[in-house]
Amino acid sequence: MKTSKQAFFYYRISAGVLVILLLSDVYAHDYKNLDEVMIDLSNNMIAVSVLQVQDYLSGLMNQTNKPPSWPDRKITILRRDLMHQMEDAGMSLNYFQDNGTNLQSNEELLNYPLAGRSVAASQALGTAYELLKHIDTLESQDDFIREIYLKGKASQMYQLLSAQREKIDLYKALFNSIPDPARKTTSDFEEATATPTLSKFLPYLLGALILCIVLAWYLKKKNLSRYQS
Repeated sequence: MKTSKQAFFYYRISAGVLVILLLSDVYAHDYKNLDEVMIDLSNNMIAVSVLQVQDYLSGLMNQTNKPPSWPDRKITILRRDLMHQMEDAGMSLNYFQDNGTNLQSNEELLNYPLAGRSVAASQALGTAYELLKHIDTLESQDDFIREIYLKGKASQMYQLLSAQREKIDLYKALFNSIPDPARKTTSDFEEATATPTLSKFLPYLLGALILCIVLAWYLKKKNLSRYQS
């Protein structure tokens, strides 16, 4: 009886350790664990997504894209993808604000182009999302084309999006012009990939190992008590 209670006690401890390790991995995904390489990668992906939106909308304008039904399902998919990236963009801005960067100062953003690019990326994401949302309210593709050629709301938002994407590229050029070793680029990510990837799974492996040791000890004790009885 004493052996069973001890086993249950150690089992609860090991299970608790495993839960703590898993939860620590969950809560690790906030802006305080970001670094500039991760932010640069995020900005690159945002720039690609914005360009993808522009390319698709250009196809709608030129009628090379003719969705089989309206509202266009592809627009809904693009908007959903942007929504996921908006969270990453927000964490990047929180990172810079936490480090004391004044995101309202153009001079400071030019001196810190990674922060400037993050601001431009966040703005472009918001514009792209609202533009797609607006297009979804239109009655047809023809209405969208009409707004574009008559300089309506869709046209104004598309022009704003183009300007914001150009600003993303401008800050990228400024960022790349900073001489090494002060600059970190996404090429550094390849050298740093192995250790972070291993450390990501280390808590799971450690928790599983503790659990296996406790279970093995429990089964051994249980078999021993049966043999003695």
